[in-house]
Amino acid sequence: MLDVEKPLPGKPKVIIVDDHVGVAESLATALRDQTREISTVSSLPVLRAALRRAGAKGGPVDIVFLDLAVGSDNALEWLPDLVEDYPEVRFIVLTGYSEFALMEASLSAGARGFLVKSASIAEIQTAMATVASGKTYRSPGVHRIAPSRAPASPTRLPGADRLVRPTNRQREILLLLRDGATMAAAAEALDLHERTIEYHLRTLRQKLGGVTLLALMRWFEDYLNAEAG
Repeated sequence: MLDVEKPLPGKPKVIIVDDHVGVAESLATALRDQTREISTVSSLPVLRAALRRAGAKGGPVDIVFLDLAVGSDNALEWLPDLVEDYPEVRFIVLTGYSEFALMEASLSAGARGFLVKSASIAEIQTAMATVASGKTYRSPGVHRIAPSRAPASPTRLPGADRLVRPTNRQREILLLLRDGATMAAAAEALDLHERTIEYHLRTLRQKLGGVTLLALMRWFEDYLNAEAG
């Protein structure tokens, strides 16, 4: 697979694949100005259907952001066939896992980029622009040798022993966002001002090391899973 291919002629048409609706919609909102069209899907079969339809409605899809764990499916197993069936599409893996071997496996399977979900919106935009220009994007935060500091877990800060837990109010807000509510809808449901919603989220994001909203939503899903387990 070549590291450089033909640049896209203009803004890309994009699909985001993630079974966490709130995460996908947040990313779509952040990238909307950099695309000519952007949509989200929550399963790999729906992605295939969307790619088949795309050519007849506004031109083929240019870039797909692909979560590796979509429901019960492992997208890495689907990726070689997707690349073969839709060679015009450039796939960027966007995952919560930061293993070097996984990045290399994804690129070997045909992905044009690899990002970790803790990436900033600026980095995600850079990755999209890089892939659109015809180059391959490798997350600079993924190394062959793991860093000495322990990564963040659902309950701990990086390199620290202090537990991180959402307050009751933060939990209420995150549950609404996870279920697809907008900031405005969450504020209305909780009888709060939208700025208050943003304050609660900003406070929790700072506790987690200044992560993006996208990364915060993924962290919250992991937190709930750890809590249930």
